[in-house]
Amino acid sequence: MWFVRRAPDEKAVRRTDPYCIVERASLGRPAAKRARSSAVQSGGATTLADLDPLEKSCPELAKLGIKEYLFIQNMGGYSSSSSSEASPTPDQVLTEYEIFDAVMDPASLFSLIYSKDRAFGSSIIYAGSHQTRPLLDLVSRDLAKTLDACLVWHRFYSPQIPTLVDLRKRLTAEGHLANCATKMLFASLSLTALEMPEGPTKQYTNLKQSLRLCISSYGQEFIFDPPSHRDSIIASLFLCDYKPTALATSQPVVHRAVKSQLYINVAYQVAERLRLLPEHLKQSLQALIVLDPYALECYIADLLQSIQVYTYHATLSGFAKKPLHAMRRVLSRIKPAIDLLQGILRHRQLSPRLIFQMQYVTGIYITMRSLADVKHNCLDPDQIAMIIENVEMECLEHTQFSSDLLAGSMVYSTQDEIYAAHSLLELRFYLTQIQTTGAGLFYTIIMRGRSEQGKVSPGEEPHLDYTDTTKLGDQVLNAYKPFDGRRALPDASARFTQRFGATWPWKLRDVLQLFLRCTQSLKLDGVAFHPPCRSIIIDILPMCKNIVENNSMVLKMVGVPRVNFDELRDLLRNCALQVGAMSVPPGISSDTAFVGGCVYAASSKLLNGMCDVMERVTNQFMEEQKQKDQSGMLQMPVNFDFTNGVGEPLHSDEWSLLPFVGASDFSMDFHNDFDWTSALHVFASSPSDFYSEDPLDVE
Repeated sequence: MWFVRRAPDEKAVRRTDPYCIVERASLGRPAAKRARSSAVQSGGATTLADLDPLEKSCPELAKLGIKEYLFIQNMGGYSSSSSSEASPTPDQVLTEYEIFDAVMDPASLFSLIYSKDRAFGSSIIYAGSHQTRPLLDLVSRDLAKTLDACLVWHRFYSPQIPTLVDLRKRLTAEGHLANCATKMLFASLSLTALEMPEGPTKQYTNLKQSLRLCISSYGQEFIFDPPSHRDSIIASLFLCDYKPTALATSQPVVHRAVKSQLYINVAYQVAERLRLLPEHLKQSLQALIVLDPYALECYIADLLQSIQVYTYHATLSGFAKKPLHAMRRVLSRIKPAIDLLQGILRHRQLSPRLIFQMQYVTGIYITMRSLADVKHNCLDPDQIAMIIENVEMECLEHTQFSSDLLAGSMVYSTQDEIYAAHSLLELRFYLTQIQTTGAGLFYTIIMRGRSEQGKVSPGEEPHLDYTDTTKLGDQVLNAYKPFDGRRALPDASARFTQRFGATWPWKLRDVLQLFLRCTQSLKLDGVAFHPPCRSIIIDILPMCKNIVENNSMVLKMVGVPRVNFDELRDLLRNCALQVGAMSVPPGISSDTAFVGGCVYAASSKLLNGMCDVMERVTNQFMEEQKQKDQSGMLQMPVNFDFTNGVGEPLHSDEWSLLPFVGASDFSMDFHNDFDWTSALHVFASSPSDFYSEDPLDVE
């Protein structure tokens, strides 16, 4: 919830709809913050050096603690934290519901970690009054044209984002009648371009500060009364994807803004009013394939935006947490639009950009559908295996289909755009395969554990609750107890985990290598790859956390590092460097971007924190090795049953292939090695109140 301060004679009100989100707050500002706000509004640049002593001394700027979010923290032996780290205070201990939310939703994981960071977003500017200088005086036509060149990736992902030149023309023509959404969109796009690494080399410090004030000022008006205008949808989605912290009004609530609940609700409500949701845009394929290219492109852009708005809104509470019937209902509303897009692709020749956007949302739909299918068959591992196989085959077919379409579109664009579309679709469909496999492993393990406890009722609709994640630490502690032989491991579960668990760590590595290849090689019009920060949080951060958990667990419990341990550690470090580079415009440090609420800088810091965990575990392992017997014999943990889960001996050369080595209770143990966030969530930002009613779950 964000705080909005109003005049003394007005009452702060709370409304349940997304048009007005207000909390009661005492009037006025503390002296230190009031002084800082005045300095900002006077035109001075707010940098790390300008913060008050409390914020400058924040330890989080130097080191980010993520130990309580790693399951290996509860293990004996090696520790993922350093000896100098203080124990968490009672108010820092995670609740069961927070742990559940962090596992099920990547945005919630990000939000929880930074809820304890007093530096992140501490220099975000809050406008107490309207900006006095006209917006059009801040950004000239020539500057708008220059800045447009920096936003090529933003338009590559979002077809509805207009050019700054066109927006400026509209604002000039409309004059004082221009709505706050259009003004906020213009200011947001301009500021984003100025903050790009490829932005103008000239320092625009005062201009950036003025634009931030404009965004804050127009944003307050926008939150309370969003216009029924297309720009309201575009602005909401843009802030959600790229600058979710822009409208936060105080540092303590910045972390909540990352989940973008407010923006998504506004976008959905405006789209519903304007009849721009998928069900409102139904057309026959026969009528569409005869449209002229411009009209068809406009329709496709509207349809793609409607799918994005509906998908974001439908998954606000976490797609995997929904009842199965609610998941099916969401899919039923999206499927006709996806089928229509596929029909258009088969009958009309389109630009590489449109091909990418249409196939990208198709990949998202396949992921959501596969998660629902896995949940429906969670008691049948053999059926889940068939689902995974079918999804892998479907993804390969779509990847090949995309390649064929792009090969035929060379006359519409440059080779760089075609290569970018091909590489990013390859990454998208590979992510779909991994997320489906992860979901299959997760449900197989959860349901097996419930079955052993007698908590599974035949015919009961499968569901997840917080107990499925809060017990992971205890399960890790019991993972390597010897198999007592009094209960047989279900053959189906053993086969499933043996088959898909063996390749899981390598798939995680492959997807990060694909991501790095994109960051290092893709360029459009000279601008380096710049994806939405939302996609980094949803797709990349959970994969990296999975790698940290998997490798640290094997090292600690088996006593032997994976053969590619160093490779994976360096892979994470490179990911952190590449993501961090997306946040640093000329003349700005990453720390300054971090305190300014930049999600790219915060994501990079989180990735570096994961690398630190891997390095600490490695150093402890090396120290332990020095203390071992001079004979060089590896001292293995006691009570190890070196089988592969089905009674067959496990050879030493397989130690780096399986997530848990020698674990007699193999399928349950595999669960403890991972954070399943990447597998269980696609596109969501969970609401802060987990138990708030979801209208999509109501019949």
